[in-house]
Amino acid sequence: MLAMAMGACHKENRPLPVSAALQQQVDTFRLNACPDANIKVYRYAGAAEYVFYPGTCSSGATILIYNADGTLCCMLGGPLGFTDCNGSNFYDHAVYEYDLWH
Repeated sequence: MLAMAMGACHKENRPLPVSAALQQQVDTFRLNACPDANIKVYRYAGAAEYVFYPGTCSSGATILIYNADGTLCCMLGGPLGFTDCNGSNFYDHAVYEYDLWH
């Protein structure tokens, strides 16, 4: 799994195990990603949230946020520049933990 392979790179913030459903989202994203796309893990409302940044090759692209089960929780950015996730500004309340993939 991707998270276990990344473990040696993040000694201070040990990556969380990735569920099969989330791994499927990661694999699909990587196949279609821009060169500068990445996936970061944030702590938000007490839970790990996996933030899929699409990169700059796709103008107005949406940032997708999945939970550990691989369920889509929020969509940020896009043409309208959404920043809210479940009624609050995601970036005001989320705490960056580590890069899952880049």
